[in-house]
Amino acid sequence: MSSTVIEAEEKKVRGSGDEYVAKTELHHLITHELKKSQHVKENVTIKPRSKPLAKTTLAQKLVDQLYETYASKPSKSFGFFNGKIEENRSQVYVKKYFVDNDLDFKSFSVDMANALAAEARRSSAATGGHVFIAQFTHAKKDYLLVAIINDEYAIALNEEEERGDELEEVGFLNLKGLRFAGQINVTAWKNSEDRYLSFLKGTGDVADYFKRFLACDSSISNLSDTQSLTSVVEKFAWSVKIDDKPLSDEQRDDFLKKVDNYCREMADSSLELHLEEFSNVVWPRDPEALKSALAESDTPISDGFVPHKKGLLGLVKFRGKSQHWSLSFDREAIAEGNIQLLEDDSIKLSDVPSHLIDSLRREISGS
Repeated sequence: MSSTVIEAEEKKVRGSGDEYVAKTELHHLITHELKKSQHVKENVTIKPRSKPLAKTTLAQKLVDQLYETYASKPSKSFGFFNGKIEENRSQVYVKKYFVDNDLDFKSFSVDMANALAAEARRSSAATGGHVFIAQFTHAKKDYLLVAIINDEYAIALNEEEERGDELEEVGFLNLKGLRFAGQINVTAWKNSEDRYLSFLKGTGDVADYFKRFLACDSSISNLSDTQSLTSVVEKFAWSVKIDDKPLSDEQRDDFLKKVDNYCREMADSSLELHLEEFSNVVWPRDPEALKSALAESDTPISDGFVPHKKGLLGLVKFRGKSQHWSLSFDREAIAEGNIQLLEDDSIKLSDVPSHLIDSLRREISGS
């Protein structure tokens, strides 16, 4: 997209009279050109930009859209820096910029772009494009987002008849077609949390490309991912609506049973669970709604984990125990009224087996 187009569009935004409400707090934004040529030994090169983009309304809108597009993608892997600083230099540059303050943003971005180009030379999946690097804050957390965005073209109607051409070709940045992107939750990294790196998980070399660039160890914890998935689908079951009405108890139970059965089948066969396919299968009515819920999980869920049966406990069955007793029941018992939670937080059991009643009577009468 040419600078003249950006400047013209910026004037429209400023003159529209509508004040834009930003979704993130933009600190820095820059783009470098990633060029990939055929039949050339050094077939991937970086054409760096001389300075960061100005923090205009359009720049803010771009970062907001880029963040939202990335966040809405359910197929992501999460991890942490692998510590192999000789092989993957990006983690060195991140420390120099965010911790040591040895680099300004422009120099840091060029180092990161060159690290990306080095990995692109090793990947058949890599393509050229605009390398956007954005530093911003969202929900009091600092982020660095790196994405490769390509130009697209569309035919637009020119309503200025005196110009002669009624139709014209207009270039734009294709954010919806985002395939190569990764993000660092800088706040989580500084707080020594477990998962602060993420990247879009495509197929084959697409995933490996950005994984290597970010120096990401994406070792998956099947149990924690299963527990996070369980938490999200339970909240989803209580919040989702059909025809503006919450799910009935029967609909909710059917949905959760479907989730439980799907996950257990995957666990039994040691198959990876992919969030997009999972959403399509268990909630075909509106899979996008479930995908969004999974993508927005407070605890990141890695795409491609193998469900762990222990993490499914509570999805259909409830269990609890103290020093002297243990209790287990499923949701159907609640639906049929056999389990009731009373106002004093005690639990009332109905339809108790006769042999248990007889044993209790003998015990109590003999004491």
